[in-house]
Amino acid sequence: MDERFQGLPFGPADILLPQNCDLTRWAVVACDQYTSQPEYWQAVEKTVGDAPSTLRLILPESCLDGPSVETDIMEINNTMSRYLREERFALLPQTMIYVERTLHNGKLRRGLVGMVDLEQYDYEPGSPAQVRATEGTVLSRIPPRVAVRKNAPIELPHVMLLTDDPERTVIEPLAREKAGMEQVYDFDLMERGGHLAGWKLGREQLSAVAGALQALADPAAFNARYGTQDQPVLLFAVGDGNHSLATAKECYERQKKLTPREQWDSLPARYAPSGGSLAPAAAAAFMRMADAAREDGITLYSVSAYRSYSYQDSLYRRYTAQDGVEADTYSARPGFSEHQTGLALDINTASRSAHFETTATYRWLIENCWRYGFILRYPEGREDITGFCFEPWHYRFVGRTLALQVRESGLTYDELLARRAVDRPHTALCAGDMPLEAVPILLDGICWLPAQAVAAAFGRTAAISGDQLVLPAEEGSVVLTAGSLTGERDDCPFALSSLPFQWEGEFYLSLEDLCALLELTARREDGLISLVPRSAPSALLPEELPPIQPLPC
Repeated sequence: MDERFQGLPFGPADILLPQNCDLTRWAVVACDQYTSQPEYWQAVEKTVGDAPSTLRLILPESCLDGPSVETDIMEINNTMSRYLREERFALLPQTMIYVERTLHNGKLRRGLVGMVDLEQYDYEPGSPAQVRATEGTVLSRIPPRVAVRKNAPIELPHVMLLTDDPERTVIEPLAREKAGMEQVYDFDLMERGGHLAGWKLGREQLSAVAGALQALADPAAFNARYGTQDQPVLLFAVGDGNHSLATAKECYERQKKLTPREQWDSLPARYAPSGGSLAPAAAAAFMRMADAAREDGITLYSVSAYRSYSYQDSLYRRYTAQDGVEADTYSARPGFSEHQTGLALDINTASRSAHFETTATYRWLIENCWRYGFILRYPEGREDITGFCFEPWHYRFVGRTLALQVRESGLTYDELLARRAVDRPHTALCAGDMPLEAVPILLDGICWLPAQAVAAAFGRTAAISGDQLVLPAEEGSVVLTAGSLTGERDDCPFALSSLPFQWEGEFYLSLEDLCALLELTARREDGLISLVPRSAPSALLPEELPPIQPLPC
């Protein structure tokens, strides 16, 4: 955090602003307020149409316990990732935005956009924290929000803090200075939401805000203001969005369990808005590995785990400013970092050894990490293959099966996936002797096929309805839901081997599952996959077919 805000629970943030889009259709107002009003959402859908919008990035309150919540979350995360790939955002690093919202009745609201130090926030009653809740926190409302937040590559804050500033020293001076500040947005809000304008704070304005907050946070001044003695300072009260902030707090507390106390200051998840922690499976595996290492006298320190897009962007900018293009050999561009998957973490000693490869901790990891599903992602001497220099501290969770294959083969993860693509060909697809335009996808070692296109090749009409696929099969129709391992076939459950997903209008099933549903056999020869009915003769293979389409990540 900016040193001028040292000790304060609120300060500058890395802020992503949408660019090259209609901001009126981008900004959706008060999603929870209108949860029980379907006519509002119908109007918003009509207004937004197919334009980029936060409508595709939010999950209203009423949907948290809905039957399709897992699919909804997956769609939101996919859209977030797509917007990042499309470079939909411009980054404003380490700043604040002064905002003015004019309501439809003409009233004016002023505020500041920044981030909250979660170490200084507590929703428990009677807490002495500088940031406290104004309402009771319903603990049962936190887990579904954690599920929404944990793998989201973009943070959409929904929190309003209130401060007792009787002399109007924080916000009001900015209103007088806005003419000399850079205006970053100015637009009308949809559905009678009024008008919104924002100005980026410069160095002088940031210093003034920091000074004003430091004065309000002074214990002596606080107690004098209220005629009390030794009362802990209440600098901010959460006016709205307490459960959103409590969710961020829960994600931060989970990551603290994986990180030494002396490194909590550097955790991105400490500050809201920010990212989450490791994916649950990776986090559980790391805890098991850390426990095993401790029994051997080794302590594993998680130095860096999940990183948000904005945090990775700030790192990459810093490194490129320092080393130019050389930074690409040791720092991933934002949107391409393994840390953004929630599956990778940097491990080191308590002292963060600059020569980690010489330590007993490194030697233990090399001998044992595979037992818990982790691999050394960027090994020494394989830079021409991985594209990155040797990183003895960087480990990725891939599951025990793949980790064992990497160890026994002596290959890098990249080589193993490439070889699997040759050994289990996914480069082309045909139905009998006819090439299919449907392109298979290789993802995490599994071949995925667009179900509609494959079904059509065999005279079956599959239909997509929302997040569901209705697929005519040999023994009745099967209804499958994206993100669910259980489908329904004439009211009888049908189990899948892999989670189906939707991407760019297609419904993807694993090769194994699609063959089982359509009674097909997959024959692999010379880098081709040929799908034929189980009763059909051997297929003729075409000479040339299009290459595999990789799935962007």
